[in-house]
Amino acid sequence: MRRIVLALTTFAAVLAAATATLEAQSGNTITGFPAAEDGASLSFPVGEARLKVRFAGVTAPAPTAYPYGAWAHLALGDAIAGKEVTCRLSADRRDAVCTTPGLGDLARWAVINGFAVPEPGAAGDPYAKAARDARAARRGIWGGTQ
Repeated sequence: MRRIVLALTTFAAVLAAATATLEAQSGNTITGFPAAEDGASLSFPVGEARLKVRFAGVTAPAPTAYPYGAWAHLALGDAIAGKEVTCRLSADRRDAVCTTPGLGDLARWAVINGFAVPEPGAAGDPYAKAARDARAARRGIWGGTQ
C-alpha cells in the first residue's frame, strides 16, 4: 500500500511540474507532453484546460475517417508518446510549428509518412517534396492509391 501511495505521490509531483512548466512558457512557445488530437494536431494540458494546436501548413483526415484518420491519429500519438514537444505558436495560438527530438518538424514527419497532406496555397509549400515522396512510396493514406 505504501508503494502505491509513493508511486501516486511521485506521479502527481511530476505532473504538477510539467503543468507548471507549460504555464511558465512565453506566449509564443509551449513545451510539454501533449496528446495527439488527430494526425496533424496536438493538445497540451494547461492548468485545468487544454490548448489545442494544429500543425501549420498541413491537414490530416479526422480520427473518425476510417481507416486513414484513425491510423494518422494513432501514429502521431505513438510517435510523440513520452517525448517532450515544443511548439512555436502563431499569433492566434491555433497553428504551430512543432518539433521533438529525434523526429524534428512533426508536420514534415506526418506528411512524409503519409498521415497528412500540405494545405493548398501554404506559404512556399514547404512540404510539397515530402508529400511527393510519401505518395511515390505509397505510405499512409497513399497506400491504397495508384
